Amino acid sequence: MVQEAKISASEDNRRRETIQARNEADQAIYQAEKSLRDLGEKVSAPDRAKFEAQVKTLKDAMPGEDAGRIRTHISDLQQAVMVLGQAAYGGAAATKPGGPEHPGDNGHAEPRGEDVVTGEFSEM
Repeated sequence: MVQEAKISASEDNRRRETIQARNEADQAIYQAEKSLRDLGEKVSAPDRAKFEAQVKTLKDAMPGEDAGRIRTHISDLQQAVMVLGQAAYGGAAATKPGGPEHPGDNGHAEPRGEDVVTGEFSEM
């Protein structure tokens, strides 16, 4: 029985990895499709087609048993989401001098457009 348990343990681990990869793929697909919807018209038609092709590739890989392959496609999709976001928002941020934030006196970025009160204090 101990031998059988050891043999089935590796199979159980492989199945667990595959199921976990599929769950991660579901989450990645959901987030990617949500990002695409949120960006809307900011995404060009060719970029949208490439993006949708990567989503389809991941969906096609999910039924398989190769967790490594699924994770590779997840990574590719996540990279595509980042590129899409940078392309959509990068153009808008590049036109604004200083971007959405500007460096403060201490070198840290301070948000613009908010009522930020900077004060000094001294210990007595």
